[in-house]
Amino acid sequence: MIMNSVTINTKFGIIELTENNQKLISLKLLSDKNPLTFDLKKANLKNQTNEFLLSVERQLNEYFSKKRKVFDLDLNPKGTEFQQKAWQILSKINYAETISYEEQAILIGNKNSKRAVGQANSKNPIPIIIPCHRVVRKNKALGGYAGGIDMKKLLLELESK
Repeated sequence: MIMNSVTINTKFGIIELTENNQKLISLKLLSDKNPLTFDLKKANLKNQTNEFLLSVERQLNEYFSKKRKVFDLDLNPKGTEFQQKAWQILSKINYAETISYEEQAILIGNKNSKRAVGQANSKNPIPIIIPCHRVVRKNKALGGYAGGIDMKKLLLELESK
């Protein structure tokens, strides 16, 4: 299995992208710090470039610049059957919309699985593109986010403007 990775600077921080066979398998939010102050050399990350990863980078930059609302990428996130179901639901949430963890659990077919849904969302290996940031608590409070609550808030604000 040959995987390629690239580390990119975005206005939302440092992101590492990893692909295998022209399918995105991972998007890691390495830093929500100002990209200008984050030292890539200290991060000790290898940078490789290929056409697929360049396309992912371009689409992310278009999203961050409000020029893209839907990603057009082949994805291959690894997870359990339940996680896969949870991530499929996430992929169907429209830009600038949110649903609650309970609504996501109902869509999976088990209203009582909202905690399990939250756990599955926290294990999402391709955040932003599989938009787990669009799931909030029933009372509209933000809830958690593996990339940090500040990042979740920034992404929701980006989409709401």
